[in-house]
Amino acid sequence: MQNLSTEIKAEPLVTETVAHLVSALDSALYYHSPEHTKNVLRQSIELAQEDELASRDQLLLAIAAAFHDAGFLEQRP
Repeated sequence: MQNLSTEIKAEPLVTETVAHLVSALDSALYYHSPEHTKNVLRQSIELAQEDELASRDQLLLAIAAAFHDAGFLEQRP
C-alpha cells in the first residue's frame, strides 16, 4: 500500500490539480477550499485502502477527489 500512496502523491493529475486549486481558488469560498479538497483526497484514499480496492481504482478515486471542486475555478453557482 505504501507504494500506491507514493504513486498517488506523484500522479500529475492529482498534484497539479491540487496545486492549481491552492493558487487559484477564490479565497472567498469558505467550504470549497484547497484544504477541503486535500481532506476529501486523504479520506478517499484511506477508505479505498480500508476497502482494499484495486490499485487502479484507488488511483482513479484519488484523481476524482482532486478534481471534485475544480469547477469552482471556472465559475461559482
